[in-house]
Amino acid sequence: IPARLAYAMSGLALFFHVQQLTGSLSIAGFAVGAYSLVSSLTAAIRGHAVDRWGQTTPLALLVPGFAVACWVLGYVANDASSAIVLSGVVGLLAPPINLSIRPLWKDLVHPDQVRTAYALDSVVMNGVSLIGPALGSWCALHFSGSTAMAVTGCLMLIGGSALLSSKL
Repeated sequence: IPARLAYAMSGLALFFHVQQLTGSLSIAGFAVGAYSLVSSLTAAIRGHAVDRWGQTTPLALLVPGFAVACWVLGYVANDASSAIVLSGVVGLLAPPINLSIRPLWKDLVHPDQVRTAYALDSVVMNGVSLIGPALGSWCALHFSGSTAMAVTGCLMLIGGSALLSSKL
């Protein structure tokens, strides 16, 4: 759940952080666009890495990479250019958490419970898609955009580490 929550809150956390950093809504939009574009253009590469080397190696690299990139964006970026570039780096390092979790249900539960597990998984995914943006916005507006980016990175590190520590 924490890693999925990180994904759900990342867009608005990033948006509010860059808007607070630059004072510009358009630059914040460009940053979110860079994050989304790079993430979508490189998703197949990250998925291929999982197919080729299994889940552990790519996740062991991408989870801490994403977390560090969130922290660097939150605390090192100091202008529009660095914020947009670092937003793209965050997108580049986005670990395939959802694609890594769903296949594990077949090994985690009895075959008669797989449909129920998928249903529960869908409920969790939908729940975090509602809570995540609210949490990202709340952190950014109540504390700061830097805090929201740090929380995003920490949640990915917690959830990704929990997934990596699983024997499956």
